[in-house]
Amino acid sequence: MIAQLKERILYIILPLLAEILIRLLFCTIRLRVVGEENVKCGMRNVDFESDISHSPQVIYAFWHGQQFLLVPYMSQRDIILMSSLSKDGEYQAKILQRFGYRIVRGSSAKGGMRGLIGLIKGIKDGYDCGLAVDGPIGPIYEPKEGVIALARKTGAYIVPLVSATRHKWIFEAAWDKYVLPKPFSHGLIAFGQPYKVGDDTSIQQECAVLKERLNILSREADELVSR
Repeated sequence: MIAQLKERILYIILPLLAEILIRLLFCTIRLRVVGEENVKCGMRNVDFESDISHSPQVIYAFWHGQQFLLVPYMSQRDIILMSSLSKDGEYQAKILQRFGYRIVRGSSAKGGMRGLIGLIKGIKDGYDCGLAVDGPIGPIYEPKEGVIALARKTGAYIVPLVSATRHKWIFEAAWDKYVLPKPFSHGLIAFGQPYKVGDDTSIQQECAVLKERLNILSREADELVSR
Protein backbone atom coordinates (compact mmCIF):
# COMPACT_ATOMS: atom_id res chain seq x y z
CA MET A 1 0.00 0.00 0.00
CA ILE A 2 2.80 2.40 0.96
CA ALA A 3 4.77 1.42 -2.14
CA GLN A 4 1.75 2.14 -4.34
CA LEU A 5 1.29 5.52 -2.66
CA LYS A 6 4.94 6.42 -3.22
CA GLU A 7 4.66 5.43 -6.88
CA ARG A 8 1.58 7.60 -7.34
CA ILE A 9 3.36 10.54 -5.74
CA LEU A 10 6.34 10.05 -8.05
CA TYR A 11 4.03 9.99 -11.08
CA ILE A 12 2.86 13.45 -10.02
CA ILE A 13 6.10 15.04 -8.80
CA LEU A 14 8.64 13.80 -11.35
CA PRO A 15 6.75 14.97 -14.48
CA LEU A 16 6.20 18.35 -12.81
CA LEU A 17 9.90 18.72 -12.00
CA ALA A 18 10.85 17.60 -15.51
CA GLU A 19 8.52 20.18 -17.05
CA ILE A 20 9.99 22.96 -14.91
CA LEU A 21 13.57 22.02 -15.76
CA ILE A 22 12.83 21.71 -19.49
CA ARG A 23 11.10 25.09 -19.59
CA LEU A 24 13.89 26.79 -17.62
CA LEU A 25 16.63 25.44 -19.89
CA PHE A 26 14.60 26.15 -23.03
CA CYS A 27 14.19 29.79 -21.96
CA THR A 28 17.98 30.23 -22.03
CA ILE A 29 18.37 28.96 -25.61
CA ARG A 30 18.86 31.57 -28.32
CA LEU A 31 16.53 29.88 -30.75
CA ARG A 32 16.18 30.37 -34.49
CA VAL A 33 13.38 28.72 -36.48
CA VAL A 34 13.51 28.26 -40.26
CA GLY A 35 10.98 26.90 -42.74
CA GLU A 36 7.92 26.91 -40.52
CA GLU A 37 6.08 29.42 -42.65
CA ASN A 38 6.26 27.00 -45.57
CA VAL A 39 4.45 24.12 -43.89
CA LYS A 40 0.82 24.90 -44.75
CA CYS A 41 1.74 26.87 -47.86
CA GLY A 42 3.99 24.03 -48.99
CA MET A 43 1.05 21.64 -49.01
CA ARG A 44 -0.89 24.02 -51.22
CA ASN A 45 2.08 24.37 -53.55
CA VAL A 46 2.22 20.60 -54.04
CA ASP A 47 -1.34 19.70 -54.89
CA PHE A 48 -3.74 21.35 -52.45
CA GLU A 49 -5.84 24.15 -53.86
CA SER A 50 -8.52 24.93 -51.28
CA ASP A 51 -8.37 27.61 -48.61
CA ILE A 52 -5.35 27.31 -46.29
CA SER A 53 -7.61 27.16 -43.23
CA HIS A 54 -8.85 23.78 -44.50
CA SER A 55 -5.40 22.29 -45.05
CA PRO A 56 -5.01 18.58 -44.29
CA GLN A 57 -3.21 17.34 -41.21
CA VAL A 58 0.54 16.79 -41.10
CA ILE A 59 2.89 14.26 -39.54
CA TYR A 60 5.99 15.91 -38.11
CA ALA A 61 8.75 13.32 -38.60
CA PHE A 62 11.95 13.69 -36.55
CA TRP A 63 14.86 11.66 -35.17
CA HIS A 64 14.48 10.27 -31.67
CA GLY A 65 17.42 12.03 -29.99
CA GLN A 66 16.45 15.54 -31.11
CA GLN A 67 13.30 16.01 -29.04
CA PHE A 68 14.51 18.47 -26.42
CA LEU A 69 13.98 21.70 -28.35
CA LEU A 70 10.97 20.33 -30.19
CA VAL A 71 8.88 19.45 -27.12
CA PRO A 72 8.49 22.97 -25.69
CA TYR A 73 8.50 24.74 -29.05
CA MET A 74 5.79 22.59 -30.65
CA SER A 75 3.56 22.47 -27.56
CA GLN A 76 -0.02 23.78 -27.46
CA ARG A 77 -0.55 23.08 -31.17
CA ASP A 78 -3.10 20.24 -31.16
CA ILE A 79 -0.47 17.57 -31.77
CA ILE A 80 -0.90 13.91 -30.94
CA LEU A 81 2.10 11.80 -29.93
CA MET A 82 2.70 8.15 -29.14
CA SER A 83 4.38 7.00 -25.93
CA SER A 84 5.43 3.43 -25.16
CA LEU A 85 3.57 1.12 -22.78
CA SER A 86 6.60 0.77 -20.50
CA LYS A 87 7.00 2.40 -17.09
CA ASP A 88 9.37 4.96 -18.62
CA GLY A 89 6.73 5.57 -21.26
CA GLU A 90 4.24 6.36 -18.53
CA TYR A 91 6.51 9.08 -17.13
CA GLN A 92 7.17 10.38 -20.63
CA ALA A 93 3.45 10.53 -21.36
CA LYS A 94 2.75 12.54 -18.22
CA ILE A 95 5.55 15.00 -19.03
CA LEU A 96 4.28 15.49 -22.58
CA GLN A 97 0.72 15.95 -21.34
CA ARG A 98 1.94 18.79 -19.15
CA PHE A 99 3.07 20.51 -22.36
CA GLY A 100 -0.38 20.14 -23.87
CA TYR A 101 0.13 17.13 -26.11
CA ARG A 102 -2.49 14.45 -26.60
CA ILE A 103 -0.96 11.02 -25.98
CA VAL A 104 -1.76 7.54 -27.27
CA ARG A 105 0.07 4.53 -25.85
CA GLY A 106 1.92 1.96 -27.89
CA SER A 107 5.10 1.51 -29.91
CA SER A 108 6.56 -0.56 -32.71
CA ALA A 109 8.01 -2.85 -30.03
CA LYS A 110 4.78 -3.37 -28.07
CA GLY A 111 1.19 -2.35 -28.65
CA GLY A 112 2.04 -1.12 -32.13
CA MET A 113 -1.37 -1.69 -33.69
CA ARG A 114 -3.11 -0.05 -30.75
CA GLY A 115 -0.83 2.97 -31.04
CA LEU A 116 -1.25 3.21 -34.82
CA ILE A 117 -5.04 3.08 -34.54
CA GLY A 118 -4.92 5.81 -31.90
CA LEU A 119 -2.80 8.05 -34.14
CA ILE A 120 -5.07 7.45 -37.13
CA LYS A 121 -8.11 8.40 -35.08
CA GLY A 122 -6.36 11.47 -33.71
CA ILE A 123 -5.40 12.71 -37.18
CA LYS A 124 -8.93 12.13 -38.47
CA ASP A 125 -10.22 14.09 -35.47
CA GLY A 126 -8.18 17.10 -36.62
CA TYR A 127 -4.89 16.71 -34.76
CA ASP A 128 -1.48 16.93 -36.35
CA CYS A 129 0.91 14.15 -35.35
CA GLY A 130 4.50 14.07 -34.14
CA LEU A 131 6.52 10.89 -34.59
CA ALA A 132 10.10 9.96 -33.70
CA VAL A 133 10.49 7.80 -36.78
CA ASP A 134 13.49 5.73 -35.62
CA GLY A 135 12.06 4.95 -32.16
CA PRO A 136 11.53 3.46 -29.74
CA ILE A 137 14.77 1.44 -29.71
CA GLY A 138 16.43 2.11 -33.06
CA PRO A 139 18.41 1.46 -35.08
CA ILE A 140 19.30 5.13 -35.04
CA TYR A 141 18.48 7.22 -38.13
CA GLU A 142 16.47 4.44 -39.75
CA PRO A 143 12.78 5.30 -40.24
CA LYS A 144 10.32 2.62 -39.22
CA GLU A 145 7.50 1.53 -41.51
CA GLY A 146 4.77 2.90 -39.23
CA VAL A 147 5.14 6.52 -40.32
CA ILE A 148 4.57 5.55 -43.97
CA ALA A 149 1.56 3.40 -43.10
CA LEU A 150 0.15 6.25 -41.03
CA ALA A 151 0.57 8.75 -43.87
CA ARG A 152 -1.13 6.43 -46.36
CA LYS A 153 -4.02 5.60 -44.03
CA THR A 154 -4.78 9.24 -43.23
CA GLY A 155 -3.69 11.15 -46.33
CA ALA A 156 -1.57 13.38 -44.08
CA TYR A 157 1.50 15.16 -45.38
CA ILE A 158 4.88 14.29 -43.89
CA VAL A 159 6.92 17.26 -42.67
CA PRO A 160 10.58 16.49 -41.88
CA LEU A 161 11.55 18.28 -38.66
CA VAL A 162 15.01 18.61 -37.10
CA SER A 163 16.73 20.49 -34.31
CA ALA A 164 20.37 21.44 -33.84
CA THR A 165 22.39 23.08 -31.08
CA ARG A 166 25.79 24.74 -31.20
CA HIS A 167 26.90 23.75 -27.69
CA LYS A 168 25.48 20.55 -26.29
CA TRP A 169 25.90 17.38 -24.33
CA ILE A 170 25.48 14.15 -26.29
CA PHE A 171 24.58 11.03 -24.34
CA GLU A 172 26.80 8.61 -26.24
CA ALA A 173 25.69 5.61 -24.19
CA ALA A 174 22.07 6.06 -25.28
CA TRP A 175 21.06 4.30 -28.50
CA ASP A 176 19.60 7.56 -29.88
CA LYS A 177 22.63 9.73 -28.93
CA TYR A 178 20.26 12.05 -27.08
CA VAL A 179 21.17 15.73 -27.45
CA LEU A 180 20.80 18.10 -24.49
CA PRO A 181 21.57 21.77 -25.23
CA LYS A 182 23.88 23.60 -22.89
CA PRO A 183 22.37 26.67 -21.20
CA PHE A 184 22.53 29.88 -23.28
CA SER A 185 23.57 28.01 -26.41
CA HIS A 186 22.36 28.79 -29.92
CA GLY A 187 19.64 26.43 -31.10
CA LEU A 188 17.84 25.93 -34.38
CA ILE A 189 14.64 24.19 -35.44
CA ALA A 190 14.18 23.53 -39.17
CA PHE A 191 10.99 22.47 -40.96
CA GLY A 192 11.35 20.62 -44.24
CA GLN A 193 9.06 20.82 -47.25
CA PRO A 194 5.77 18.93 -46.75
CA TYR A 195 5.25 15.99 -49.07
CA LYS A 196 2.90 13.07 -49.60
CA VAL A 197 4.05 9.49 -49.85
CA GLY A 198 3.57 7.79 -53.19
CA ASP A 199 0.75 5.33 -53.83
CA ASP A 200 2.74 3.09 -56.15
CA THR A 201 6.01 2.90 -54.21
CA SER A 202 7.09 0.37 -51.60
CA ILE A 203 7.28 1.19 -47.91
CA GLN A 204 11.03 0.60 -48.05
CA GLN A 205 11.39 3.15 -50.85
CA GLU A 206 9.39 5.73 -48.89
CA CYS A 207 11.47 5.09 -45.75
CA ALA A 208 14.59 5.75 -47.83
CA VAL A 209 13.09 9.02 -49.13
CA LEU A 210 12.26 10.18 -45.60
CA LYS A 211 15.71 9.23 -44.33
CA GLU A 212 17.38 11.24 -47.09
CA ARG A 213 15.18 14.28 -46.47
CA LEU A 214 15.86 14.20 -42.72
CA ASN A 215 19.59 13.72 -43.19
CA ILE A 216 19.85 16.60 -45.67
CA LEU A 217 17.82 18.86 -43.39
CA SER A 218 19.95 17.86 -40.38
CA ARG A 219 23.16 18.75 -42.20
CA GLU A 220 21.72 22.11 -43.23
CA ALA A 221 20.59 22.80 -39.65
CA ASP A 222 24.02 21.92 -38.24
CA GLU A 223 25.66 24.31 -40.72
CA LEU A 224 23.25 27.14 -39.92
CA VAL A 225 23.53 26.85 -36.15
CA SER A 226 27.33 26.81 -36.26
CA ARG A 227 27.60 30.13 -38.08
